[in-house]
Amino acid sequence: MNIIPEEFQDIVEKQQKKIFRYCFRMTGDFHAAQDIMQDAFVSCYGKYAGSGAIGNITGYIYKTAYHMCIDYLNGRKKARLVELDPEMESPGMGTEESMLSRYYNPKIEECLNALTGLQRSVLILHCVDGIDYREMSGILGKKEAALRKQYQRAKDKIESMLKRNGGAEYEGYGVFRRV
Repeated sequence: MNIIPEEFQDIVEKQQKKIFRYCFRMTGDFHAAQDIMQDAFVSCYGKYAGSGAIGNITGYIYKTAYHMCIDYLNGRKKARLVELDPEMESPGMGTEESMLSRYYNPKIEECLNALTGLQRSVLILHCVDGIDYREMSGILGKKEAALRKQYQRAKDKIESMLKRNGGAEYEGYGVFRRV
């Protein structure tokens, strides 16, 4: 597959929402997610624009975004949890506020912050983006069995934290269902 600017633009248009959602779930930061998403696409374009054929461009973009998210998470200090303001649900809210009100939950964010970067990524790729372990293996460069184990550990850890901190209300969060 040769990538020319028009073809690359089509790829960006098809993948940008999924990549942004992945980056946002990984970082918990709207602006960082935008920057990482853009950098991932720029990196992909720079690497393959002049070289010709590529295999799985979506996998490459996810892999690039994953490494950039891990770098971001390793570089930041302790995550700050921000309580949502009820006024954010007004019909005139902007893109950032809309994303926060739709995807941000302080209890879930606290649980995600307790996971390793790999566990967080596996959970998001599997539950949010619906990516199977085979494709995830190509993206993350890990064996399928190892990814299954990381998913189970992440799931167990989040369920334990939610049960301990939220009682029966954890059932309503749908952490492990695809959105």
